[in-house]
Parts: sequence; structure tokens; C-alpha cells
Amino acid sequence: PILYDLLFFHVLRARFMLWHLVMAGGTLLYVLFNSGLILVIKPDMASMTRYGGIYIAMGLTIVGLARFTSQVLEEGSVPPKLSAALTGAAIANLAVALVIPLDIEPLRGRIVDLYLLSVLPVIGALVAVLAIALRRRSRAAIFLAAAYGGLLIAGAAQVFASLGSYSMAEVIDESLYVALVVLVLGSSAAVGDRLLIIKAERDRAQLAAKK
Repeated sequence: PILYDLLFFHVLRARFMLWHLVMAGGTLLYVLFNSGLILVIKPDMASMTRYGGIYIAMGLTIVGLARFTSQVLEEGSVPPKLSAALTGAAIANLAVALVIPLDIEPLRGRIVDLYLLSVLPVIGALVAVLAIALRRRSRAAIFLAAAYGGLLIAGAAQVFASLGSYSMAEVIDESLYVALVVLVLGSSAAVGDRLLIIKAERDRAQLAAKK
């Protein structure tokens, strides 16, 4: 999908492509850090750096997802204030993630719970954005709902499991990988569909201008 984004951006320079690139890149980093594959690349990495990298990578994924969603949806599909709320929640989530590797003494033992809680407003805002866009018959929202559905469920389940509501953390963690694959591939389909529509509109406009 990263290569896909770069090739498409070369053809049509739409800003949502760059945010999809951030989302796909964040997903790649999350898999590298969370699985431990990063240690193959850098064996001497400090455990706290790797631990913080997991949350920073997910924070980047969430910021990319929020901005991509706001920009790929058709104009008028979502109220601007709700779109801004989604972006603000995503930035706040990333800000909390950036504090984790600093290992600040007063926040130790609480910062991860705070990070997990900061995911919930993102989920709420994203569900609201998709619900309104679907109600307004947004074509892009159909692709995004399919792409995000698994991540929303797995993400919410992992938050509550990590906070101690129940114990299925390992199964949920594995399901999160599946959800991330669906997220990146499904949103890539949304990118392709949206670009085809934009290209068709541009071609019609050029034809009308020539006439």
C-alpha cells in the first residue's frame, strides 16, 4: 500500500494520499515494534524505546487515519466541527504516546492507561463521522466502514482488556493484526475508488471547457 500511494500520488496529487501513506507507514512501524521484528534490524535497542515505539506507531496510524478519513470523504459528507473533533482526538492520542518513552516518574504505571483511554474519543468520533457520512449516502464511507469495522471492534476490545475489564489480551492482540491488514487494504480500495471518481470529474470538466 505504501508503494501504491506513492504511484497514485504521482498521477493525481490529492492530499488524502499523503495521510493514507502516514497511516500505512504507522501500521508498518506498529507491526515491527509490537512483534519484536525491530530487534532483528536493531538488536541493541533499549526495551523502553521499543515499548514506547509501539504506542507512538499506533498514534501515527491513528492520526493518519483521522486526517485521511476527513479528506477522502466527499465534500459535505461530514460537519466540519465533527471532522475537527476527530483530528483533535487523534492528535491528543499521539501526544500521550510521545510521553511514554520518556519514562516520567510521576506518570509511570499510569501513562499507558491514559493512552488507552485516549483511544476511546477517537473511536467515538470516527463512528460518528462514518454514521453521518453513510446517512448522507457517501460512496467513500461505504469503503471506509468496511475497512475500519474490524479495527474499531478489536481496538475497543483491547482497550477494555488492557484496563482489566476481562482477560483475552493475546487473542485480541492477534486479531488486531488481522484488523490492521483489513484497514490498510480496505482503505487502499477507498483511495482507488475516490481517485477514479476525481479523475472522471476532471475529465468531464476538461471536456466541458473544450466545448
